[in-house]
Amino acid sequence: MPVPTDGWGSFQLVRDVIKFAKAQGCEERTPEATIMTPWGKKQIRYLYNPHTGGRYDISDFEDDQYMSASTIRAAERRLGVMLAIKDA
Repeated sequence: MPVPTDGWGSFQLVRDVIKFAKAQGCEERTPEATIMTPWGKKQIRYLYNPHTGGRYDISDFEDDQYMSASTIRAAERRLGVMLAIKDA
């Protein structure tokens, strides 16, 4: 997992990305359904913007992991919001 050198850099904590998305009207959703993977059942988790209908899957991330700038920009495009990348 990449680790930023200054706390922001090109990476942001997933929990901060979720916080920025929620501040702009997005919702974090976790449906009751699960998916089966080779490693067992997995809970689905995604961000949803009710204003644009955009969705971004965050199932592969834990809140204390970091997202790269390119991953965050992909989420921004799908959700239609800005997620506070400082060093764009």
